[in-house]
Amino acid sequence: IVAKGCDLRSIVTLIKEKQVPREKVVLIGVPCQGMIDLPKVEALINGEEVQDYQEHDGMLHITTKAGNEYSLQKTEILQDACIECRYPMPEGTDYLIEGTAKAPGDSGYDAIDAFASKTTQERWDYFKQEMAKCIRCNACRQACPTCWCKECFAEQIDLKWIGVSPDLSDAMIFHLTRIFHQAGRCVECDACYRACPMGVDLRTFTKKIGKDVEDLFGYFPDFNQETIPPISTFRENDSEDFITEP
Repeated sequence: IVAKGCDLRSIVTLIKEKQVPREKVVLIGVPCQGMIDLPKVEALINGEEVQDYQEHDGMLHITTKAGNEYSLQKTEILQDACIECRYPMPEGTDYLIEGTAKAPGDSGYDAIDAFASKTTQERWDYFKQEMAKCIRCNACRQACPTCWCKECFAEQIDLKWIGVSPDLSDAMIFHLTRIFHQAGRCVECDACYRACPMGVDLRTFTKKIGKDVEDLFGYFPDFNQETIPPISTFRENDSEDFITEP
């Protein structure tokens, strides 16, 4: 398996959860310089169709079918997940392709802190606003590398938790449950966010709960195959700060 940093961290999570036998896979690490965010590019070239492009010296030079030329700074058109990525250089692989990775990012938690600083009502209103966009196509679940349940709770028949319609309450329950299932497991690759055809801001919610896990339990899914995600274990000295009065 050829893997960038985020890919490898997902694979490590699957190895920990006994979904991938480590001895049966050969891991080839690829230093990552970040992936281009197509919507950002489209906005900067005014939606024109690309005829040709060249990349060198940190610049992306684009020629459109309309004959216009654009020179874009690559650092400005990377996916947000790549800009914020703390692990662009894979570790612990069987082989590592030679190359240079981008500088590690700063996690992007400033935006999450800004979201957390809002009032409870403001956060709830934003969550409802985003969930109202959901059409329950399950693209987020299908794209997520660590959504591997053989039978998703949303599709259980014997014990039916939610409906399959895009009803707001059903959409909220689906996403809340999926987000909590990702606590300490999400590698912030943004696959779910990119897959969503409706532009639901899933990354804010998954990053928020990921930050909570890191703050409360000191855990973040990295390349270490020995550490255990907090939702899979417990310690007597685990923080109980999350327990609050109603």
